[in-house]
Parts: sequence; C-alpha cells; structure tokens
Amino acid sequence: MIHRIKCRRSKIKEKSRSMRTYTFGYSRLKKAKGEGFLVREDGSIFITGNPGMSVIVPEPLNGVDESCRWGRLILEAELRDDSILTIYAETDGDGEKMSIGPFTNQTEILLCELNGRFLKLRLEVKNGEGCVIRNLRVENYDTEILQMMPEFYQERGSVLHRYLSIYQSVYTDFQKRYESLDEQMDIRTCSVEMLSLMEQWLGMPDTDYLLSEDIRRALLMRASRLVKIRGTRQAVMETAKLLAGEFPQIIESDDRTVTIVFHREVSEELELQLLYILKWFLPGECRAHIVSWQDPMGLDEYCALDINAALKVWSLGTLDREEAMDQCVLG
Repeated sequence: MIHRIKCRRSKIKEKSRSMRTYTFGYSRLKKAKGEGFLVREDGSIFITGNPGMSVIVPEPLNGVDESCRWGRLILEAELRDDSILTIYAETDGDGEKMSIGPFTNQTEILLCELNGRFLKLRLEVKNGEGCVIRNLRVENYDTEILQMMPEFYQERGSVLHRYLSIYQSVYTDFQKRYESLDEQMDIRTCSVEMLSLMEQWLGMPDTDYLLSEDIRRALLMRASRLVKIRGTRQAVMETAKLLAGEFPQIIESDDRTVTIVFHREVSEELELQLLYILKWFLPGECRAHIVSWQDPMGLDEYCALDINAALKVWSLGTLDREEAMDQCVLG
C-alpha cells in the first residue's frame, strides 16, 4: 500500500513539471518597452492610441533550458471593430533565431515551432484607442498526445504536431476547468455568470442588474436556510436584514398586506431592491409596503434666511386605498 502511494505521488510531480505557465502581471509588464499604452495595477494593458500605432514589447521569458519547448500564447482582448492586433514571437533556439507571425486578432497562438531559452513577444495595436488586453500568459508543456504516438511521428513543428496541438489545447482547457471545479461551484469564488445560474437552480429571482455582487453572494450563502423557511416572518426579517442592515418591524393586516417598517432612512434604490427580493419570500398573494423613518427638518436658533430662500415643503401624508384612521395619530 505504501509503495502504491509513492508511485501515485511521483506521477503527480511529473505531471506538474510537464506544465508551466508564464504570466504577465503588473511587475513584468511595467518593464515593457514600446509606446501608446498604459499598464494597470491588475496587470491589464490599456491602449491609449497615441500615437496611432501602439507597440508593446514585454521582457523576454526565460525558459531556463536552452532547448526549451514552448506551448501556446493566450490572451483576452477587448478590441473595437476597426482595431487590428498583430502578434509576433521569436526565440534563439540552437543558436539560430526562430520567429513566427504575424498573427492578426487572435487570442490563442500555438508556439510549438519555437525552441529556445528566451521567448520574445511583440504586440502591435492599430486604431486601438480605448482597447484593453488582459490575462496575457504563455503555457509551456509537452504535448501528451504526441508522446503517445510512435517515436517516428514525434517531430515537433510537423503537420501532425500542429494538428494534435489543437486537440491538446482543448484537452488542457477542459482539464483546468475540471481541476478547478470546486472553485467554480464555490459561491465565494465562482464567476458572476455562475451566480445567475445558481439563482435559477433555486428558483430565485434574477438579481444580476439589481444587487451588488457581494450582496448576491451573501444571499446565496444563506439560500439553503431561506428556502426552507420561505413564506414565514423569519424569512422576511433575515432577508431584509441582509439587504438593509437591520431587522425591520413587520405589521400584518387582514387583507394580506404586509407593512415592513425600518427605523432608518431607506433610499428609493434600496426600496426597489427590497420589494423585488422580498416578494419571493412572502406568502402567496401577499403584497408588501416599505415604511421608513426619516429625520425631521429643523432650524437652529442662530439661523437666518436670505432673500428668496425657502425651506423644503413637506408632502402631505396619504393612506392606501383611502382607508380611515381609527384612533391613530400621525406625528
């Protein structure tokens, strides 16, 4: 049993060594040469477009080995319709310079033809004012599919190698997603698109354009409990506490109207969010009203009003459905 565990660990180590990712973060990109671009703190490249042609030449990547085999270049680009992104790559393998390109408006480029310790990249953007390039990285790996072929066919840069590299790229992306499945399904780390999908799974209303990302994650973190107590007073109070920051006072009436009172000022935006979300947690055929306390208006004893000055006029208080007030006082 001990021998099997050691073998398994050795295979994992060999697999991790066969895959290396070089990322272009802020510290690396701020040393890049060229013109017409700015490097943001998140590692993205903002194209200023001044002059008309922007050129980005990052520092060469060091593969350590003189016969280093490069895999593929990946990036994300937000380009305009008339923008042109051109990429060149070059190495000095075996004492000779090897270059590929130009590649136009491509976000994934195979580098299987390049061997050498240092990899040099050059990015040119024409008509790219306002464009953004982010997540620039190079993946260096041995093509596992090619290694399964007979040695006679294991020639790098051949037609077969380039053909199999396409499937290797698809397999690598799928493997990454599979290995990070726990992060993709974790509410704290998943993408915004996954949040919308989780809301659909629970039958909750879509809050993509209504709530902030932090509130959406916090609401989904408590969704398992809120779904169980849906339609109860406690569900309304806990949801309101999450959105407004305090437990409200709930007043129920015989006509299935629920009045939710907050001891703080509630903005119009927050009131819209509360009505939209709480509608899902209220019992069937119930409607809600939001009532909030506001600070009264007053003047200090050392105040003076200038000519044409005016105080805000208080709007008249009204009751819903013209209901009469029985021994009630509005103050």
